Amino acid sequence: MNHDFIRLAHDMRRAHRLGLSFRIPAMTMRQLTALIAALDAPEFPTQLH
Repeated sequence: MNHDFIRLAHDMRRAHRLGLSFRIPAMTMRQLTALIAALDAPEFPTQLH
């Protein structure tokens, strides 16, 4: 399974901000570690001005 970890992290942050539930897809521990690393990184805006 391929996951876009940056997009997953963004979607999780967005759901948290909006108070929505979010279910992460099934993944291995290695993939989960990569997702946690993406969540630890600062979030960048989707548009640059």
